[in-house]
Amino acid sequence: IHSQIMLNTTAPDACTNIRDYLQANPLSLEALEKCAIEAAMKKTFGNVTKAAKLLGVGRTTFYRKLKKYEQIPRQ
Repeated sequence: IHSQIMLNTTAPDACTNIRDYLQANPLSLEALEKCAIEAAMKKTFGNVTKAAKLLGVGRTTFYRKLKKYEQIPRQ
């Protein structure tokens, strides 16, 4: 079973061009982490298990990060 999530549509697409994003916004580990999560979710077409593996974290940790950044699971 593949778990799918919907990315927060109210957030700007900051991760499309990380260089531009970092020039326009203060550098923070949290911002980079969020971009990495968004990029992994896009690359894996919303597959949480594959995105977690791509980033080298466990699925439970990945879900915790999704909750932290308010990326809401589909119902």
